[in-house]
Amino acid sequence: MMATTAKETISQLFNSKVADAQLVGDFNLYHSSVTQKLWSVDYYNRQISALDINNFRTFADASATLTSGTAQVLRPMDPVIEYLRHLNLFIDGFFMNSMSVLDTLAHELFALYSSPKAKSDIYINTAYVMISTSHSASETKKVLDSQLVPSGWFTEFEKYRHCTIHESLILYDHVQFSVDPLNFTYRLNQPVKLPDNPQVRPLTYNLSRNVVDYCLSTFQTMESLVSSIYDSTLLDIHDKGDILPIP
Repeated sequence: MMATTAKETISQLFNSKVADAQLVGDFNLYHSSVTQKLWSVDYYNRQISALDINNFRTFADASATLTSGTAQVLRPMDPVIEYLRHLNLFIDGFFMNSMSVLDTLAHELFALYSSPKAKSDIYINTAYVMISTSHSASETKKVLDSQLVPSGWFTEFEKYRHCTIHESLILYDHVQFSVDPLNFTYRLNQPVKLPDNPQVRPLTYNLSRNVVDYCLSTFQTMESLVSSIYDSTLLDIHDKGDILPIP
């Protein structure tokens, strides 16, 4: 028999112990939404990793320039533009859903942990403040302390996510490619990179932050963080005698 995860155990406890139907309904919505949004992050991460510039090749009829017969020639710019459009589409989806994972998890934490006052604007940062203030000895605070430090991964991630709201992270000028006209194929000359800090102009690329590697690493960090928070929350629940919301 497969072992019950902390996430599943928390759901079972909340639904069996909390009498407030509205609170239970809200909790179940947030609980399932975290799973959905994490799946979406994985989806966009896989799309970014699998994206191939050659999937967007288009051809122009060159018969007008030949004395006989019909030949095909590549339209040099078309696949690069389409590749860039799709890459930015998937990057936008990746960062927006990644932040949604954390902010939806924040709503779940507000349902799980008792708080002196309800927040109208709930994000992972406000949940961190609530946990730090009202549950300073909790295991979940320790997890958040280790993950949301100012110099850590989350600070860098936030900059990219913020910029995807207003602009595209990958510019055409920064996609270097070569063309093989005989085999009708394209090749990226180097991996596509994210800017060091998208909020600083001019953009620099000294960190050589490979977009594929960065997204994979961020997804793995996100997945580990969510799992760790469920583990720590379950410990906090048991520590308070399985009372919910956690006093």
